[in-house]
Amino acid sequence: MESPRVLVVDDEQFLRKLYRRTLEAEGWLTLEAPDGETAWATLQSRPNVVVVVTDILMPGLTGAQLAERIHARGPMPLVLLVSAYTPDELARQGIRVPATPLLLKPFNPGQLVHAVRALLERVNAPPHETGPSEP
Repeated sequence: MESPRVLVVDDEQFLRKLYRRTLEAEGWLTLEAPDGETAWATLQSRPNVVVVVTDILMPGLTGAQLAERIHARGPMPLVLLVSAYTPDELARQGIRVPATPLLLKPFNPGQLVHAVRALLERVNAPPHETGPSEP
């Protein structure tokens, strides 16, 4: 079975490379995009991406806008937003943050791995049984 594919989106190359190395060390196949538009194009051509890790504030299509596009398209891929700003600070800046997991910077590599692993576990969770309940 192929490893889960993760797309890392950040306009800061150093962070993008750091996140990629961290996730690849866990055995996850990782792609990169320097901005929201490139990420969106990548998702159109690579439908097997399971998780998108994206910075919220980027020039052009922001991570929040990218997450909204992804959610409008369907349930997959799952999105992890990363930001140095809290949701309240983003709201004061006029940035609407979708109902998506948020990892606040600064974080350590272990926190990134934990957050992505939690999303992957949601993908791999067995469906809830909806049979009749027992008395």
